Amino acid sequence: MSSSFTGSKNKPKSPVFVTRDSPNALRSHVMEVASGSDVAESIAEFARKRQRGVCVLSASGIVTNVTIRQPCDSGAVMALHGRFEILSLTGAFSPWGGATGVNRADYILSRRSGTGSGG
Repeated sequence: MSSSFTGSKNKPKSPVFVTRDSPNALRSHVMEVASGSDVAESIAEFARKRQRGVCVLSASGIVTNVTIRQPCDSGAVMALHGRFEILSLTGAFSPWGGATGVNRADYILSRRSGTGSGG
């Protein structure tokens, strides 16, 4: 018994090209945070000024003397002293922030010695 497969009989569709920018389109940005500035606050301010949600997909660089704020329900603050390399930083920031919006960041930091911290 033999069988043959001829594939789809549907006609191929032409690609669709968007020639105008939608106000709701996803846009990528590169952001440099000044030395001594609060990274999370800088991103939140960017979201507030533009009245847009921000999704952080990646980050790189060096940070020093880091203060980590735990979620609102615990309110705990953890201080990490010294110099750290950002191995990963992802997050979501709402222009409304605080209780009415979502501001969340997850991070992995590493010391020169190779020890790390994350949350």
